[in-house]
Amino acid sequence: MREFRVVAALVGGVLAAAVLYQIGAALALLITVGIPLGSSGNVPPSYFVLNLGVSLGAAWLGGIVVRRVARVPGWRPSAVLALLLAIAALWGFSRHEGGWPTWYPPVLALVAVVGVLAPLYRTRVSRGRA
Repeated sequence: MREFRVVAALVGGVLAAAVLYQIGAALALLITVGIPLGSSGNVPPSYFVLNLGVSLGAAWLGGIVVRRVARVPGWRPSAVLALLLAIAALWGFSRHEGGWPTWYPPVLALVAVVGVLAPLYRTRVSRGRA
C-alpha cells in the first residue's frame, strides 16, 4: 500500500508541476510578447526570467504534492520527483529546433531540483532539525 501511495504521489507531483508550468508559461508569453503571438519571432530575455520563476513555483508545488500524498518520512520521493523533472527539462528543452538558448536547459533543470527540494528543507527547518 505504501508503494502505491508513493507512485501516486509521484504521478500527482509531476502532473501538478506540469499543469502549473504550462499555464504559467502561456501567461508569461502573453505578458512578455503580447498578442498576436509569434509576431516578431524573437523572445525577449524577460520571458526566460519570468519562465524560470514560473518553473520554480511549479516545481515547488510538485514537491509539496509529493510530500503530502506520499506521507513517507525522508527525502526519497522528493528526490525522485526532482530527478524526473530535471530529466524532463534537459530532454525537452535541449533540442536545437526549439530555439532555446544553450544555457536554458541546465538552468531550468537546476531550478526544478531546487524547487522540489525546497519544501523538504522548509519542513526540516520549521521542526527545528536543520
